[in-house]
Amino acid sequence: MILCVSAAAHADSSVSVTLNQTGRDLAEQIGADVGQIVSDAEARINDLFELQGLPPLLRSFANTAVFANHSLGVDYQPDPNDLMLGIVADTAIAADARLSSDKVFSATVVNYGIVASVGLGRWNHPRWTVSANGSYASTTIRNLAGELLSGGAHVQYNVIPGVVRGHVRWSGLSITTGLDIAHWKIGIADELRLNFPVVGTIDRANVELVSNGTLEVVSQTIAVPVEVTSGIRLGNVFGIYGGGGLTFAAGSSTVTAMLDSVMVINADDVPIGTALITASETDGPSAITVHGLAGIALHTSHVRVFVQGLIAPEERAVSLGLRAGLD
Repeated sequence: MILCVSAAAHADSSVSVTLNQTGRDLAEQIGADVGQIVSDAEARINDLFELQGLPPLLRSFANTAVFANHSLGVDYQPDPNDLMLGIVADTAIAADARLSSDKVFSATVVNYGIVASVGLGRWNHPRWTVSANGSYASTTIRNLAGELLSGGAHVQYNVIPGVVRGHVRWSGLSITTGLDIAHWKIGIADELRLNFPVVGTIDRANVELVSNGTLEVVSQTIAVPVEVTSGIRLGNVFGIYGGGGLTFAAGSSTVTAMLDSVMVINADDVPIGTALITASETDGPSAITVHGLAGIALHTSHVRVFVQGLIAPEERAVSLGLRAGLD
């Protein structure tokens, strides 16, 4: 005899749990109602896969993809005749701690790539700087693996020229804008194993959910940042800068799931039932976000090392980079 209950977690997601006779026997051993075990198992699975909050989850994935590529190629304290090439590493994470907790999904990504910038002062336009960046990174989040492909191009205009007073140089006031694109895809890389307890009046048992099948999230975003920044340089070597602005973003983030799961107990993986998990949902990044940025830099004619942070209501990012002069 089996018991099967199907419950919808969201309009486009569901979990269907079935207990076999071993599962019914387990319920009796721990002093639990069979229906309650099924209900608890569904609730645990819904929570592990966050099926009741897919739109916010997908929006966070899209926002993280935007932040992982946010103006990576931009030098916020350029010199007019710069010709720089470098490397940068960046990590972005959703501000909602729930989305970085120990569940299946995590809106967290590490990105690294190549950056280049050139000051147009060498062509008699000292207030203008253009930059570009591109990257490809493999990403792994617990049992999910995939890739992030991103790129961007930006232009910066020094609206108010800088001023030098002794060993202190104010870099003036600059406006930066451009275009960032990102394609982030992750999916199930191997057999997915998750644990949850079932509790009765006599005892409790630890159930392991063993899942195989399709589980994939794809985020594709395009963003236009508009930023105002300024800073100072001490001894023409140590730089501090900061500013803020708006990011206008569009795109989509889609989840597709069709997982055939077996619920097992003990070291021998004794089956007590099955769970069918399905999901299909699409959302996109926040259309407009405000953000602030700040950084420090070691600035010489031919070598630049910088660390900067970026903060927005739903995201956080930290970048570390190295640029070298080519002339």
